[in-house]
Amino acid sequence: QGFGSGKIAQILRGSRSQDLLRRGLDRCPSYGVLAQIPEARIRDVLNQMASDGYLYITEGRLPMVHFGPKAAQTVSPDFHYEIKRTERPRASGKVFGGRSSSTVDDDGLDQAGASDASPEDEELFQKLRDLRTSIARKIGKPPYIVFSDKALRDMCRLRPADDPTFLAVSGVGQHKLEQYG
Repeated sequence: QGFGSGKIAQILRGSRSQDLLRRGLDRCPSYGVLAQIPEARIRDVLNQMASDGYLYITEGRLPMVHFGPKAAQTVSPDFHYEIKRTERPRASGKVFGGRSSSTVDDDGLDQAGASDASPEDEELFQKLRDLRTSIARKIGKPPYIVFSDKALRDMCRLRPADDPTFLAVSGVGQHKLEQYG
């Protein structure tokens, strides 16, 4: 507790930054355990865990990650947490996605960004960002807590019209489905 998502990702990926080394964070048992996982994937997992109540991310200029109301459940020997894994559209245009019993050591997948977006997708993305900002203001949370830009871009690509497709969007779990689906 008391670190931001970026710092947590650096620790898990085994960063050799002077800040981490100076603080002795390279001696943490979890240091480097996710060295092969892209930072964006780790941040997605942290955001998913926050939306599911296992973590809590504070508001403000420097959001910190803390244990959420359900954090105590994670120490149970029979605890199981499902991490969503979504494959991105390939050249064939096929989309495969959904929930699987994966762990955070799944490979990070290619993340298509704005450069791949059509003008229509880019227009939709801007509308979704405006809607996200409006929702965030109503609930008094930062916009990234509602949905990340990555989730909005996924919505533009997948155009979810039903619950299973919405669950295939990056960062969308059961909680966000119930809240925004």
